Amino acid sequence: MLKEQELDTLKALQNPIWVYDVERFRIHWANEQAMNFWEAESAEELYSRDFSENMSEAIYTLLQNDLKGFRNGKEHTQWWTLFPKQKRKEVYCHYSGILLNDGRVAMLAQVVVTKELLETELSIHSSTTIASLWNNDGYLKSANPMFIEIYGKKKMRFSDLFFSEHQANQVWSTALDVREHEVELYLPTVHGSRWYGLQIRVNQTKDGNQFVLRQYDVTERKQRELEHRQLAVIDPLTKLSNRYGLMKRLEGMIDYGAAFSLFFIDLDNFKTINDYYGHNQGDRLLNILAQRLSFRFSDASCIARLGGDEFLIADMAVDHTGLESKAKQLMQAICEPFMLEELGELQISASVGVVRFPEDGVIVDDLLRHADAAMYSAKGRGKSQYVYFSKQMSDEVNRRHRMRQLLSKAVCDEEFLVSFSPVVDTHQQSIVAYESALTWKSAELGVISAEEFYPVAKECGMAALIGFMGLEQSCQGLVRLNKKGFNYQLLISISSSQLFGGNFVASLTKLLNSVECLPESIIIALNETHLTDPKADLYVLHQLRELGVNLLAEGFGAGRSSLSLLQRVPVTHIKLDRQLVEDIETSSHSVVRAALSMATSMGLVVIAEGVSRETQLQKLQGLGCYLCAGSLFEETPESSQRSQLESSVGTGFTLPLRDDLP
Repeated sequence: MLKEQELDTLKALQNPIWVYDVERFRIHWANEQAMNFWEAESAEELYSRDFSENMSEAIYTLLQNDLKGFRNGKEHTQWWTLFPKQKRKEVYCHYSGILLNDGRVAMLAQVVVTKELLETELSIHSSTTIASLWNNDGYLKSANPMFIEIYGKKKMRFSDLFFSEHQANQVWSTALDVREHEVELYLPTVHGSRWYGLQIRVNQTKDGNQFVLRQYDVTERKQRELEHRQLAVIDPLTKLSNRYGLMKRLEGMIDYGAAFSLFFIDLDNFKTINDYYGHNQGDRLLNILAQRLSFRFSDASCIARLGGDEFLIADMAVDHTGLESKAKQLMQAICEPFMLEELGELQISASVGVVRFPEDGVIVDDLLRHADAAMYSAKGRGKSQYVYFSKQMSDEVNRRHRMRQLLSKAVCDEEFLVSFSPVVDTHQQSIVAYESALTWKSAELGVISAEEFYPVAKECGMAALIGFMGLEQSCQGLVRLNKKGFNYQLLISISSSQLFGGNFVASLTKLLNSVECLPESIIIALNETHLTDPKADLYVLHQLRELGVNLLAEGFGAGRSSLSLLQRVPVTHIKLDRQLVEDIETSSHSVVRAALSMATSMGLVVIAEGVSRETQLQKLQGLGCYLCAGSLFEETPESSQRSQLESSVGTGFTLPLRDDLP
């Protein structure tokens, strides 16, 4: 049985779903579609409605009986007439039980289809009546032409209408007991099996009981009802199970008690495919992937599409060898090229999180949440890999959730602060710039870096706001410092969503004017993610250069990405890749030497980042690279580099003076 704490997983479903508290005559919870169905002004207004006012004793008794069935795991689907704000609505609903937090059981109602939609889509009409008369011994006495057309003219017994004597006896005995009986059954005919609605009335005559049977062909309606019932658990695009169908399947597997594993799949950079090639091509790719997964993992307990580009496979493999084998097969299946019409061959990758039942969770919600955490960990490690869930990831998920809760308050309380680190000209032995970094100093969670909080801010739609706050603080700090007689520049990273989100150049211009900051003193750092962003508008970058703002290409020397930045963007600075600096003591200097030579020929300024040892600094200086940043230049009393620079330049070198920091 579903539990109240698992309701969040149903919010994404597109059909109306609500929880009705039978004992208190109230709707306890509803998704957005249910709010619309009930024509509610708000959740509070809907939850305050008293449904006891127009409820008969018969209906209340019926619902109480349903609750007893729900406690025993029973579910049912049926047509029901509801009256939201006195408007009559006939709906085909699936009803099941849900365990509330206080231990009581309530009714979970899920609308499968409305009568209005069903009649519009299916053009339902009444079928011709098939009539027959049977004597007390179960033999046919008379029938209309429609009956003869379906069953023929041969003498028949009542049991000949059914697949088995047992089924026939059940219908016959029930009709005898209640005298009038209605039922829908799947029955054989000479033209094939069909669904029929049966209405049986038992008449008492001088010759004994007579059974009057009316049959209506309801095959078309029944099939459509079954199809719509399937829609509740099937993803319409891929024909795999949807999230609700997966949850029902996992609940059954957990109740069974056997160990199993889940592989949570999220395609890497799938949004780029949709943006570049269109959603139709993206849907085709998802469809082909679903077919491939179904074929390659036909022995899996369940394969589901959770929504978007997320899939999940439930498998009975639980030992380490089996999990490794399945995970590698899965990565191979995803990474193999796909052939799409008009596009040709396309290759993708995925990040996969792996969890096991019962080791990593004993309820569905925990298992899915932990699998999601493992998947995000795989993305954080570089994507295109699989990661097993660990307790540490659970802590990270809880921390991430808490960050979401605290984010808005942190903005109001101004908990986001800028810190600065120097960029040093080691030849002139002076600071030439400060690189700013935005941090969140939370009273509850401690100091949180931008790398950690920015993805959460982006999910909450607050990334641009927080980013501009950081930019404003950085510019104000630079101006305060330069008013002391210095001429420093500010190196700052701007997210692609903020840079290309619209009106950035105008907003920056207004900010610089308001704080009296020269555009030439600003250096904006760019990397490959700025160019791969589908919303990237290179015209914005040219506008920034026309304004006087400098542009820096990060990660230079790491591969083709840095070269593409130089070719497409009017950069003024380049920053050597951190790994080149880390390895400069032991590896060849050819890449660094080539970068310096290229920069000189193009008139670019070169900065080496991540300088942490004096031997690295000596190598860089020997190659002619003098602008450096890194922990070697941190302003701490213990820094030997600080003492050397301070004694050599005196008050002209500001690095050791903390009160000179912005």
